[in-house]
Parts: sequence; C-alpha cells; structure tokens
Amino acid sequence: EDCVIMKYPDSGKSKGFGFVVFEESRALDQCQADRPHRIDGRTVDTKRSTPQSSKPEAMVQTKRLFVAGIRDDISEEDLQDYFSEFGNVTSADLKKPRGFGFLEFEDHDAVDKICLLGGHSIKGFRLDTKKAVSKEEMAASQNKEANRNRRDMRQEFDNAKRMKMENEWNSGMPMQSNSGGGYNNMYGGGYSGNQGGYGSGNNGGYGGGNNGGYGGGNN
Repeated sequence: EDCVIMKYPDSGKSKGFGFVVFEESRALDQCQADRPHRIDGRTVDTKRSTPQSSKPEAMVQTKRLFVAGIRDDISEEDLQDYFSEFGNVTSADLKKPRGFGFLEFEDHDAVDKICLLGGHSIKGFRLDTKKAVSKEEMAASQNKEANRNRRDMRQEFDNAKRMKMENEWNSGMPMQSNSGGGYNNMYGGGYSGNQGGYGSGNNGGYGGGNNGGYGGGNN
C-alpha cells in the first residue's frame, strides 16, 4: 500500500531503515514467513513495526512470552493449542498456583505478533501477554538504542557542518575562525594558518612562514 525510507532531512541520506504498509495483514504474515529477504544482493532485516508509545520491552526481540491471568481450568495444552496459531511453540512452563506462565516459540516474530494484537482469551478468561525479557536483554537493547541515537546525532551534526561549509564556499565567504585549528584558521594549526599548519603563515608550518616550520621561514 505504501512505503517510505527514513532519511536525514539535511543531507537526504538514508538512515538505514524504512517502513512498508501492506493492504492486508496476511501479506505481512507472508512477508515474515518468507524471511530472509535480499535487496540488491544485501540481506535486509524485517520485523513488525512497534508503536513508539509501547513499553521498553516491546522493542526487544525475544522468543519467550509471558502470559498472566491463567485460571485453574486452563491447562498447558490449552495454552499451546491457542498460541500455536501464531507460531510453533517449543516449550511451556506454567506456574499454576500463581496464575502465570511462559511460552517459548521457534521464531521471535510469533511473540511480536501476539503482543501487538493483544486481546487474547481462553475459555472466556482474558489473558495478559508481554515479552519475557531479562534484565540483561533489556540493558543490551537500551544500549543499542542509545548508540543508534548517538550515531544519528553525530550524523546530523556532521551534515549540518558540511552544509554550512558548502554554503560559505558558494557564497564566497572565507571559511575561517578566530582561533583553533582547522582549514584556513587565523590562530592555531591547520591548513594555511597564522600560527602553524600546512602552508604559509606568520608562525610557521610546512612550506614557509615567519616563525619557522618545515621548509623555510624566519624562525
């Protein structure tokens, strides 16, 4: 139905991910069943999109499902029969006296779908489901998300800096600053600076200058 590639607004470069909207949910199920997918010779990772308002564990990929609200007359077979509609259940662990249990699936996509759909019930009793995520898995997921955010911020900063330099160059403005290193600086090292760097300058550098450097100069 629709698709979009997420890009940086200043540079137009891809962020490395995007979204595809299908007309029917069964098309999405088929897409996940046909993994892995390859585009232009590269393997791409596909997963069901999770709303940003979801809980933190919703972003973690796991094959384990936590199920609460299990009544005494709901058996392990009942759970397996119901949830096997979403994927192959490899194990079940019920804590009957406490009213909850864990299911493990062959594929994490089954857990994603179950949690996204919600509203599950067996024998008229509503069940609460969520991903069974350990503290270690949660910490790893949060670190991964933080690293991605830092990369995005760095990319946006670099793009903004590059565009500023290009605009100054196109407008004929000198690309220089009052202090520090860099290209064509007034003070400090860099390319063609007054106090050292590559090229000429009052305080030396490579290839001549008033205060020494490699290749001649007054000092």
